[in-house]
Amino acid sequence: MKAGINRLVDTIEAMKESVAGSEEVAEDIEYEWVEYEVDDDHELEEGEEIEEDALPDTIVSEVEKEQAVMAAEAAELDAWRSELNALLKDREERSAYFKSFLSESEARYQRMLESARAQLAGEDPRSREIADEAAKAAAEDALAAEPEPELIEQPVDLSQYQKPNIELLDKPNISSVTLVTPEALEAQKNALQDAIDSFAIDAHVYDALIGPRITQFRVQPGMGVRVESITALQKNIALALATTNIRMQAPIPGEPFVGIEIGNSNSVPIALRTILQSKAWRECDYDIPLVMGLDIQGKPIITDLAKAPHLLIAGATGSGKSVCMSTLILSMLYKFKPDELELVLIDPKRVEFGLFRQIPHLIHSVVADAKPAVQVLKWIVAEMERRYQVLAEKQVRNIAGYNQKAETEGSKKMPFTVVIIDELADLMMTSKGDAEGALCRIASRPC
Repeated sequence: MKAGINRLVDTIEAMKESVAGSEEVAEDIEYEWVEYEVDDDHELEEGEEIEEDALPDTIVSEVEKEQAVMAAEAAELDAWRSELNALLKDREERSAYFKSFLSESEARYQRMLESARAQLAGEDPRSREIADEAAKAAAEDALAAEPEPELIEQPVDLSQYQKPNIELLDKPNISSVTLVTPEALEAQKNALQDAIDSFAIDAHVYDALIGPRITQFRVQPGMGVRVESITALQKNIALALATTNIRMQAPIPGEPFVGIEIGNSNSVPIALRTILQSKAWRECDYDIPLVMGLDIQGKPIITDLAKAPHLLIAGATGSGKSVCMSTLILSMLYKFKPDELELVLIDPKRVEFGLFRQIPHLIHSVVADAKPAVQVLKWIVAEMERRYQVLAEKQVRNIAGYNQKAETEGSKKMPFTVVIIDELADLMMTSKGDAEGALCRIASRPC
């Protein structure tokens, strides 16, 4: 028994020395050697047990402390293990994120490289993206098997077609209309001069130009007078002339005057027949001339759609947008034959282009629904691409150059194609972006 106790004490001493270098400061414990006299020859009787408190209390407490230290170390190891697992999990997440970022960067680099190559080749990268979207949408629409717009039946033989007669248009009746009386004109001129003099501005009302709807007073500023000092009096001049609104043109292009425009008490409608019979229209050499109206001096205003080449008509309800579009269509009908110009009319409201349903210039019937309108616009895009290939083969830049070359060679000319859309905003909202892609393609590469 004594030998066993000695071994236990040696074990405790070794354990104490092993933990002596730890951060915790252990209490100094003095051990006292106690010898017990045990009768080794004593035999246990039946029912006799060894007492559990045979060991000293100091040894038991030391063992308990050692167990507590081991439990603390085990808990610390568990904490380290959990922190290590968390670090490993975070590392895996970061690795996955950087892999995804790397793949996206590579894809972005490839797109930039393709865009740069397209720009060097003279192409518009956005047009390619829009074309891809349009092609994808076209494939989806083809799968949906949507009905195509019905073809227009030509009412006459195009070889015997004659342009409309000017007698179909009403004659202007302005013989009995007095726009502004001389007395009223003189009174307005004096009132305008008094309004300018009341603000001590050195300016002189030079003369007045009477137009069909407005009268323009030309004001000549004095030496050293700023133009801004006259334009700042717009509301005061309107008050002095007792009119709701005036318009200032400061300065008039090409002239040393400031224009002040006032509405006439009487006005006359501007007849399309008057402009079509004018010398400016007859001698016009534009590719696609359009009648826009009359200026302040009554001179015809004619523009070339081929140089525009896109025209957006905007305005409030009732301001005359539909009348303007009808005038543009009529000016083209009086200028071109069906084999010289083709028309595509899109009318979501179904009421604006009803008068033009039977004209031979239409290559499709007037489109009234959003889905057929998108199909027509996509067909226009495909036709535009085909024409560009033809122009490239003939080594010309536009349709006018192609027609000149075709006339010298005796081949068939290429007709112009004009697309007119009423209520464009409504079409773009109902078509869910399909029309926008086709329109961008058409606008980006006109010929």
